Amino acid sequence: MCHGIAEEDWPDVVRHVHKEMADHVRPNLASISRTEDNVSGKAHGSGGYVDIKGTPYLLTCEHVVREGYEKGGRIAHLPRRVLSCVPESMVC
Repeated sequence: MCHGIAEEDWPDVVRHVHKEMADHVRPNLASISRTEDNVSGKAHGSGGYVDIKGTPYLLTCEHVVREGYEKGGRIAHLPRRVLSCVPESMVC
């Protein structure tokens, strides 16, 4: 096997890498909701927060924004500080 890892050990390696990756990106994930009445919303898409020179931005796919605003809809997300579960000193 690759890198000296025995074939029977691969499932454990994959689970470990999956967990580490999920733990790393989780604080930067954003759930995007869509509303037509500004009172209630439904899950619509997802995105990720990035920090560029100290300014936070929310990135998502073009279709999430386009479809969110179709037929008079609007989209929204919770601010990063609400979603972050890690100490501020660890946030990029």
